[in-house]
Amino acid sequence: AKCENEAVTDLEEIAADRLLVHAVDQLRQSLLQRPVRGHCILVVDAVGPKAAAVAVVGPEGNVLAVEEIPCSASAGIVNQNVVRLGELVHQHRVSLVALTNGPARRFLVLSLRELMKQSAESGLRWTMADRSGSDAYAVSRSALKELASHNRRHRAAIWVGRSLQDPLGELLKVDVNRLRLGSYQRELPQEPLKQLVRETIADCVFLRGIDARQANVDQLQCVSGVSTPQAQKIVAWAGQPEGTHSRKSLVESVDGWLEQDQRQAIGLLRVYGSQQPLDATVIHPDDYRLAERLIENTELSIPPTAPPDWTPTTHADRKSVSEPATAGST
Repeated sequence: AKCENEAVTDLEEIAADRLLVHAVDQLRQSLLQRPVRGHCILVVDAVGPKAAAVAVVGPEGNVLAVEEIPCSASAGIVNQNVVRLGELVHQHRVSLVALTNGPARRFLVLSLRELMKQSAESGLRWTMADRSGSDAYAVSRSALKELASHNRRHRAAIWVGRSLQDPLGELLKVDVNRLRLGSYQRELPQEPLKQLVRETIADCVFLRGIDARQANVDQLQCVSGVSTPQAQKIVAWAGQPEGTHSRKSLVESVDGWLEQDQRQAIGLLRVYGSQQPLDATVIHPDDYRLAERLIENTELSIPPTAPPDWTPTTHADRKSVSEPATAGST
C-alpha cells in the first residue's frame, strides 16, 4: 500500500508538471498570436443565454457601436439578426466579423452563416475568437477607465475585438491570477503556476516588445525596468505632438529613471513612426551603430519604421462612442 501511495504521488506530480507546461504553452500562443491589423471588426460575443453583446471596433481600436441581439435559432430571429448586423457592417464598413466561443455560439452561427451568404460579394470575412480573459478584463480597473460608458457585457465584446488587433497588449491588461488557462487550472499548484505565467509574459514581452506610444500604464509595467512612475511619464510622453517621438526623446522625458533600469527597458519599448527606423526594432540603442554598419556593407535593407497598417494613435486616443450604457451597467 505504501508503494502504491508513493507511485500515485509521483504520477500526480508528473501530471501536474505536464499540465503546467501545457497551460503556459497555450498562454504563449495566445500572447504571440499574429495581430489582425487594418480591419474594422464586428464582434458577436456569444455569451447568452437570451442575448449576445455586439461591438464594432475600428482599425485603431476605437469603439464605433455597441448592440444586443437575441440568441435563437428560429427563422424569424435569424432574419432579424442578419438585418441588424448587415446595417452595422454597411454603416461602419466592417471587413471582419468575429464570433466568440461562448455557449450561445451554436445558435448565433446560423445568423452569421446567413450574413456571410448575403455578403459573399462584398469581401466580408469571418473568424472565431477566444473570449478567455474578456470577463476578467470587463470588471478590471483598466476597463472601468477605458470604457466607463459601457456595461460589462459590451466591455467584454470590445476587449475581444481589440485582442484580435493586439493580443499581447490586451492580455497584459488582464490580472495574471484571473487568466483562464484551462478547466484544470484550479487543480494545479498555484504558486508554480503564477511564477510560470509571469515568466511566460516576460518572455513574450521580450520577443514582441511593447508599442510605447499606444500602451497604458498597466501594460508598460510588464516591461523590466519600468515602474509605475516611469510608466505614467511614458504615457504622458506618448501624448506629445506628432513627429517628436523617438527612443531618445522617450529617455529624455522620463526624469529620475535609473540608468540600469532605463538600459534594461529601452530595448523592449518599440517606438513606431520615429525618424530612426531602428527604434521600431528589438535592437538596443547601444547596438545601433553596429546595425547601421551591417546595413551599409551588406544587402540587408533598412527596416520599416512601423508594422503594416499601424496608425499613430495613442492609448488616450482610443475613445469609445458617447452612447449611454445599457441597463445593468457596472
